Amino acid sequence: MATPTISPNTYAGKDLEGIIAQSVLRGRTIENGLISVHTDIDSRAVVKTMANTINVQDSVAAFNSAGSMTLGEKYLDPKKFMEAVEYDYQSLNATWYAGQLSKITVSASSNVVTGLIPLMEAGSDVNKLDSTKVAMADFTPGAVSVIEVASTANLQTGDVVTLSSCLGFTGTEFSDLDGTSYPITVIDGTTFSIPFNSSGFTSTFTSGNINYINASNALAVLTSVYNGLSESVEDDPDFYIFGNKGLGKAYSLAQAAAANGAGSYYIGAKELDFLGNRLAILPFVSPNTIVAANVSNLHFGTALDAEWNNVSILPQYEVTGDRTVRYRCDYAFDVNYTNGEDIVLFR
Repeated sequence: MATPTISPNTYAGKDLEGIIAQSVLRGRTIENGLISVHTDIDSRAVVKTMANTINVQDSVAAFNSAGSMTLGEKYLDPKKFMEAVEYDYQSLNATWYAGQLSKITVSASSNVVTGLIPLMEAGSDVNKLDSTKVAMADFTPGAVSVIEVASTANLQTGDVVTLSSCLGFTGTEFSDLDGTSYPITVIDGTTFSIPFNSSGFTSTFTSGNINYINASNALAVLTSVYNGLSESVEDDPDFYIFGNKGLGKAYSLAQAAAANGAGSYYIGAKELDFLGNRLAILPFVSPNTIVAANVSNLHFGTALDAEWNNVSILPQYEVTGDRTVRYRCDYAFDVNYTNGEDIVLFR
């Protein structure tokens, strides 16, 4: 049973209205209409796909069929999850002002929805672009890990780097870092640190890479994504370039620098599009990853209006005599994409 932690618990002055709570990420993809939502899925929903080719040929008297059509399908199989917490509301008497905020934590389970980006990574039909990797010359384990590269001239404190292809002479510790991302602190012209405790590593570092998107390369990265776009979809009204807050900040700084005036840093927010293609900046996209796609090719399926989606807040005193409150939420969802040839994944 969950136990509320109350600190401090004394009253020594005016009580200001409201509770300052930890921020919780919201589902902005759904809120802003940036994914196609399919509801009332009891078990499975089929997303039908069609790929066809048209051959232009000389006109002759006789009909001559040419071209091909391939019909396929992808699936949305909502996986069932729950959030459940019970707390003793008697302990809330220790404070004169109390509130309850639920924060979702996904526990380990074989009932997994991998997400759109891993599905795209695994899909052979998606256009994938590799970022420019920077080789790590050395990795010094410690309470704060120190990484050496050829130059930190294009890096700044606060940039987020993603590690990949990490190898050690023995053991597996360094390979465990593959795919992880950390904010950096620049130390000097060739070294920076990451807030990761690797002091327990026993193997000897041999090689590894980092990649990043910041103000120094944001324009070049977006240019590579733009060049990889399918001409058939880039002008569609539901086409977006998706990235996280790091991309939004990097591109905003690059815009200000390109404006050739220090005042550009202090004038209001600029519209985030790239050569007419709108940027959708979302807080939960993987660092240093960009997806360019039509909303109609991104699918979210849920039993939103069915029996598997409900929220209950149940005081237990009248039922069991316990001074507790139970909170439970059951829901089911799945995601998938279609027409991967019209999607660009930069990573």
